[in-house]
Order: sequence, then C-alpha cells, then structure tokens
Amino acid sequence: HWDYSDFGVFGVHMHIGIEPPIVWEGAFKRPASGVDMRIYQSTLLEDFAARGGPVVVGGLQADDVARLAESHDLIVVASGHGRLSEMFPRDPVRSPYTQPQRQITGAFCRGLALPDPLAVIYTISPGNGEIFQAPFTTFGGRVCSVMFEGIPGQAFEPLMQMRYDDD
Repeated sequence: HWDYSDFGVFGVHMHIGIEPPIVWEGAFKRPASGVDMRIYQSTLLEDFAARGGPVVVGGLQADDVARLAESHDLIVVASGHGRLSEMFPRDPVRSPYTQPQRQITGAFCRGLALPDPLAVIYTISPGNGEIFQAPFTTFGGRVCSVMFEGIPGQAFEPLMQMRYDDD
C-alpha cells in the first residue's frame, strides 16, 4: 500500500554526540517508508476483512481472553495499563526495572529539512536520550516525524512535560 518511489527512505544517518562525535551513514538495500500506525493497522484490518476474515470490535476484560482462547489459535494482548495488563505482572527475572527508563514524546512537523536522499536521522545524546527524525505518512499527508526518547530528569525533560495544547 505504501511503496513510495518519491518518498522512500533510503538509509540512516547516525550521530553520537560525544567528543569527537561519531558520525556514519548507511544505505538500505530497498527503500523503506514510515506510515502512521492508525493508517497502517486499519488498512491491514480492511484487507483482512476483504479476504473473508472475521473482525469483531469491542471492549475486552481479562475474563474474555480465556473464553476467546478456546476458539482462536492466537490471542495477542497489547495493553500498557488497565485490567488486561494485570494478567501479566512484571517478572523481575526478565526486567530489573521498576521505573521507566525513557519518556517518549513525538511530533509530526512540516517544514523541517530532510536529508537528500531521504533517510532516518538517529542522534544519541549520551546521558540525555535519543532523537529520531524520519519522513512519515499521516492523515495530513507526508511530514517529518520527530521522536524524543528522554532519560527521566535529564535535558529532554521539558519536552516530555510539554502539553500538546500549549504548543
């Protein structure tokens, strides 16, 4: 659905902000593209339904998962909070962390310069976090996405606290 010959991403530009900085570029074997997951997943769901797959939309509780498992080969639970997440308590053997290691915020921006040829720009700011910049397809057309993954309490913290309505 999204094979853009004019908006494909052809590689990655990497920058690590240390002294001296580490910088490199790499090319992809085939162009990639970034698509808003709300568009991507709904399109795949429509394709599935068009091919005869049953689609049921509705809210689920933890009790529903066991019932549905009886009639399905696969159940995927994607929940970061709420009752469904209680089905899967944190396993300290697999994760030593009790607090988030990153706070994430992102934006779709118009007017930001993109590299030529188009590429993902990945910047590491040691002690602060990471910044990803990439061409992206949204409901409003093609834009530049910028995502900050900030280490809590460090330099990106003001961005993590910024309210959308205050922008």
